[in-house]
Amino acid sequence: MIKVIAIDDHPLMLRSIVEILSLERDITVIGQSDRAQNLLQLIREHPEANVLILDPGMPFGEPFNPLTEIPLLKQRFPDVHVLVLSGEDNPLIVRKVIEAGTKGYLLKDDNLTLRLAEAVRTVARRQRFYSPRILTYLFESPLDTCLNDSELGILRLLSEGYSNKGIARALNLSEKTVRNMLPAIYLKLGIEHGNREASNLRVIAANKAREMMS
Repeated sequence: MIKVIAIDDHPLMLRSIVEILSLERDITVIGQSDRAQNLLQLIREHPEANVLILDPGMPFGEPFNPLTEIPLLKQRFPDVHVLVLSGEDNPLIVRKVIEAGTKGYLLKDDNLTLRLAEAVRTVARRQRFYSPRILTYLFESPLDTCLNDSELGILRLLSEGYSNKGIARALNLSEKTVRNMLPAIYLKLGIEHGNREASNLRVIAANKAREMMS
């Protein structure tokens, strides 16, 4: 069972989070609050929590800088993984928040009914989950000049170790679409198909993506 703490200063959003996750058999919300000041208290009261859903833009009573506070949360509570749920989509801010150590970044105007539970499961597995819009500008790299937005999204998730099924779920595509787009991605990256097995092509593409995004 995945155990979640949810904090959001908008009561309606908090209620939506709880209601959506309550429909999942493998996820339970064990702590919730619409007061950001209760963050540390909730984590202390529920050390068994796996995922913390957090909006770093909430008023915390004193300046809350996610660039410094999220790494501290990770140090003090290493078993709790942070899933950011935010309305902020400024690329510069998004990148910095992710670099601070969050496992996932989900936008509030995304389809939460479709994505929230999957994001929680992915983050609980210590993998990364991003809204599709976040994926399109998460990193500036030479990849941006040769791949379209859909291809970039697929490649970034592939480089994180996602299966075709996982990529399809994260990007709201069919598994067949993902499978059919991979050859074009390999071609644009200059990867020769030849007689290589599909698994080898994935590894080569993932390594090339990491190299170009570094």
